[in-house]
Amino acid sequence: MSKPLTDKKFDLKQKAINAICGPDLITYRIPSDEFDLLAAPKAIWDPAYASGNREMSLTRNKIQTKTKSLSRKDYEKTINTFVRRWVKENPYIPAAKKLEMYIHINSISKHHNVRPKTHPVTDSVDSNHSQHLIIDLMDSESSAKHKPDGVLRLESWVFIQEPKLGKDGKIVVDDSGHIVYMVPLKDSDYIHWGLDSSTIEVDLEFMLEDVGKGVYIRNRFANNVDSGDFGEVIITFIPK
Repeated sequence: MSKPLTDKKFDLKQKAINAICGPDLITYRIPSDEFDLLAAPKAIWDPAYASGNREMSLTRNKIQTKTKSLSRKDYEKTINTFVRRWVKENPYIPAAKKLEMYIHINSISKHHNVRPKTHPVTDSVDSNHSQHLIIDLMDSESSAKHKPDGVLRLESWVFIQEPKLGKDGKIVVDDSGHIVYMVPLKDSDYIHWGLDSSTIEVDLEFMLEDVGKGVYIRNRFANNVDSGDFGEVIITFIPK
């Protein structure tokens, strides 16, 4: 049995389904009234996820988190019904498109039936654009600047540094009077950031209030079986 999707993966899945199926309903022989059933729960999920997702953990409240969870429950039921009826066994939809929609299919090339075996290696980091970090990567095994066979997406995981707080709630400083900043100690400290890239380049956009902060970034390849190993940690600053 496959493990449940994270909220992030569910959001990516629903966006892909809408983006891929919507413009080609006639080609894929999908009744428009069936596709339209996604609109109402999507209209509730999108703002609920925007305010209640993990990336908003510092500002979201319990009501926003609960609203996000309830809206997903309703929307996911509708999405799963739509996929079962009109996508999964639909012969008019190419297998590659189904994979892009995070839909498991039983027959595809051997590359897509195993987790990625290589990881991305950093080629360059462009920090010349305000609030953006553009990272060019290459494959760890071939050094190719394109996705290896069987890789569908490039995931980026981010940890943004904040000042460390003491038990008294005050900012911690070292013996020299410098502020001590938090650093990631475990995988769960990182947040799956932004939209997954369909290429081997990633453009990470950050909020205005985070410019100038230190940031730790890890990238990895993924397909619909699993994600591969992370490449090296990129440590830099969010451009002003």
